[in-house]
Amino acid sequence: MIAFARARSPYRSPIWLDVGTKDPFREADTALARELRADHARVTFHVWPGPHGSSYWHRHMARYLRFYAEACS
Repeated sequence: MIAFARARSPYRSPIWLDVGTKDPFREADTALARELRADHARVTFHVWPGPHGSSYWHRHMARYLRFYAEACS
């Protein structure tokens, strides 16, 4: 498991981050994306309408799964 984690460093694998416009984590997620990009990580970052809740996750889950399925293949 540790070998897998090392091979999947955020600096080698693409990262998906997104946040809602009304999400309490928006500021922190934006800062994280900025820091990762400054370290040359491949970050896809989106700000979508909505709060941090189940309806938000249901609308975006298919995108996450497609992104990570491609990233891990």
